[in-house]
Amino acid sequence: MSEKKVGPSDFKAEAERLHAAGKMPSLEDLLGAVSETRKEYAPKILHARKLGEEPEGGDDASNS
Repeated sequence: MSEKKVGPSDFKAEAERLHAAGKMPSLEDLLGAVSETRKEYAPKILHARKLGEEPEGGDDASNS
């Protein structure tokens, strides 16, 4: 899962390329994909964040 991150200029260029080729998805399709991704990953992210929480005063680095 080490995909290259896409910066704003790369993203814009890719969007323009897809639009010119007639392969740009509709806004409805894009929002549907985002919604499905959120449904799948949001609970996992929230769970991971909860596991990473420390009790009050548990971080020794902040007490220096």
